[in-house]
Amino acid sequence: VIIMDINMPKKDGISTTVEIIKQNPKARIIALSMMDEQEYIVKMLQAGAKGYLLKNSSKNELLNAILT
Repeated sequence: VIIMDINMPKKDGISTTVEIIKQNPKARIIALSMMDEQEYIVKMLQAGAKGYLLKNSSKNELLNAILT
């Protein structure tokens, strides 16, 4: 399981997710971001993320997402 942010220094999390899924289709990626705009959520899910959580989510929500 990979926890992926959208904003990263050199490359954004959306294109990084696409690359990871191309190289390893079995990879499981969960987006963890401060961005709650639907546009980003949809793009991450279309890129191959299995879930999307906001950074203010509880520990239990993150754990449940990982286990799911």
